[in-house]
Amino acid sequence: MKISKYLVVCIALLFFFSLSAATLQGRIVDSQNEKGIETGSIYFIGSGEGTISDINGVFSLETPETGNDTLLIKVIGYENKKVLLHFPVKNILEIELETQILSFKDKVIVTATRRAITLDKATVSLDVIEREKINGSGAHNIAELLESVGSLQIRDYGGVGNMKTISLRGTSAGHTLLMLDGQQINNSQNGEVDLSLISLDNIERIEIVRGGSSAIYGSDAIGGVIHILTREADKNNIFDLKVRQTLASFNTYSIESSISSSISNFSILSTYQYLKSQSDFSYINSMGIVEKRENNDVTRHHLYTQIKFNPQKLLKRGYLQLNYNYINSDRGAPGTITYPFPYARMQDEQHNIHFKYSNNSNDLRHKLQAQIYYSFNNNHYINEHPTDVLFPSNDRYINEAIGSEIQFTSVFMPQLILNYGISVRGDIFNNLGLGEKYNRLSYAAYIVDESVFKFTSPLISSLKITPSLRYNGNNKFIDNLSPKMGLLINLGLAGNLSIKGNIGYNYRIPTFNDLYWPADTYTIGNPLLQPEYGMDWDAGFRFNNEYLSFESMYFNQKLTNLITWQAQDWVWSPQNIAEARINGIENALNIQLLNKMVQFSANYTFMNALDLTNSSLGNITQLTYRPQHSADLTIGINYHKASFRFKTSINGKRYTDAANTEETALPTYILNSMILRYQWNTKMIKLDGILEINNLFDVSYSMMKDMPMPGREVRFTLSGSLFKIK
Repeated sequence: MKISKYLVVCIALLFFFSLSAATLQGRIVDSQNEKGIETGSIYFIGSGEGTISDINGVFSLETPETGNDTLLIKVIGYENKKVLLHFPVKNILEIELETQILSFKDKVIVTATRRAITLDKATVSLDVIEREKINGSGAHNIAELLESVGSLQIRDYGGVGNMKTISLRGTSAGHTLLMLDGQQINNSQNGEVDLSLISLDNIERIEIVRGGSSAIYGSDAIGGVIHILTREADKNNIFDLKVRQTLASFNTYSIESSISSSISNFSILSTYQYLKSQSDFSYINSMGIVEKRENNDVTRHHLYTQIKFNPQKLLKRGYLQLNYNYINSDRGAPGTITYPFPYARMQDEQHNIHFKYSNNSNDLRHKLQAQIYYSFNNNHYINEHPTDVLFPSNDRYINEAIGSEIQFTSVFMPQLILNYGISVRGDIFNNLGLGEKYNRLSYAAYIVDESVFKFTSPLISSLKITPSLRYNGNNKFIDNLSPKMGLLINLGLAGNLSIKGNIGYNYRIPTFNDLYWPADTYTIGNPLLQPEYGMDWDAGFRFNNEYLSFESMYFNQKLTNLITWQAQDWVWSPQNIAEARINGIENALNIQLLNKMVQFSANYTFMNALDLTNSSLGNITQLTYRPQHSADLTIGINYHKASFRFKTSINGKRYTDAANTEETALPTYILNSMILRYQWNTKMIKLDGILEINNLFDVSYSMMKDMPMPGREVRFTLSGSLFKIK
């Protein structure tokens, strides 16, 4: 506790607001609608002094009493602009910027360092999936959208509504941290997130950071981070009504609607999705006989509302935001085909309330962000048929989390940009069936530094160093320090070629299931468990320009103290005895040809995921469900308002048991899909039509043992903006 107090004091002392003397005042606006542009970079070329614009595009900057200099304005999505100034400047400047189409490297991410930066300034390996790609995907949930991301594996238990989990760089599902607008959403009961429950109607973009990130985000980020960022109302529209409908194979239907309004300093967005699928499908069993997968249906409701307010009199350079997220799902739980549960049902109800406050200092060099959140997850599993169920079940679990975080960003100079803060979170697990209730309290302090050094050398244009340190406390476990260091070297004057690398220390605390699984004849939890630990590093290079980007990264991770369930006197209990080493190389290529009419993308991952638990006995095996080889290839053609995309996915052989038994291993499979899209406008509405065919050649395959996947599926989606007022 002493360490935590010292860290909190140090972080508080780092945040202060600069005093201003003579200043230049101005405002940057969009040339088309004359609305202010926020988070723009404004600085003098000669002196290097700079600042950023606030939510209304307003900025202020200290100036010398006499002389001249050139003001440079840079905003992502707009053309750069230079303004020659002679001091003193008596008038308030209003600077208009022209829009510009973003290149690959200009995509914005916030997850890597907790501050908005572009892809080419990140030391880590990552992907960004933006709203346009989400709109053109036809996906029912986030799992389907992430299938083509390199070094990422989806564990799909079959069908639209069945459970889907995720892992990065060969780690387990519980080692991948998922966040929603900065809030951790991993289930404290089992450490995982069921991606089949997360729809896409309210998502603006998804950021996938590969590699350990415990130094920035704490527990569960051993393999990486998936950060989901929600939409906001369009500031250019007073009112906008959109509807999206999908019809698909297996009696699947969904409808999404969104209503948004933006007036002055107030905006509101509300989305709703209804999904219903029978999802029964035929498959070929191990004997070559066609059977039917039943009790696979799902009905899901998803409601999301966001309210954003900028009270000018109270917060001239900030805003208040309130988000509410509601999910209700009722689905079949058919089990495996060897032990089917034709009457089992799963019901999920989730509520999430998230309040956020953000404000900038007068000189815009310092930013404060605070958030408070509460989540409620109710899971009910029922398998009680009076005649066909040997061991009936009626289990109900409630997971609650309440937490808060305060984060500061201070731009002292290009060589010193700090993101630092403190957080506290409480988790409550309630097993209603047994009347058992458990809780834990976590708290943390962290600091991330971004130091950028510019050079005029023809060999190196810039050097970026990002050291991070996080102190983690927990009322159940010993305190933990997680450090990390990132490095990015941009080569050549243009900086198109870069070398980057990272090294860090990661950890994960046990889940409530691991600690407190109720004792019965065959199983019992272990309250003496300790956290799992990992040390990882990666290194590689990236090249990008307007038409081509290529990245290759080697990664290596050693995991110790891993929790595994083992039998002692016929009773299964978790123990901290497992070890693993995961290394490999991931490659990603993007090419745009013929004035960006033709697009080609590919990724390939080679991975050795080794179980070292029994290495002292000379027994080293491959971790289950980790393919050595995986790849995705996509070709897209855009012509006016029409587009075509063809995708091929390859997943190598996967072992299903720790002994690596060849007879039960899942074989390599190759899947193909295609999407046709056409957008057209009428006088009244804007329409967008998508025809998608998944598993084009009707391949029979499984991602999990005894969990068959559907065959060929056809989807048709039609969406449109039905009513808009600007």
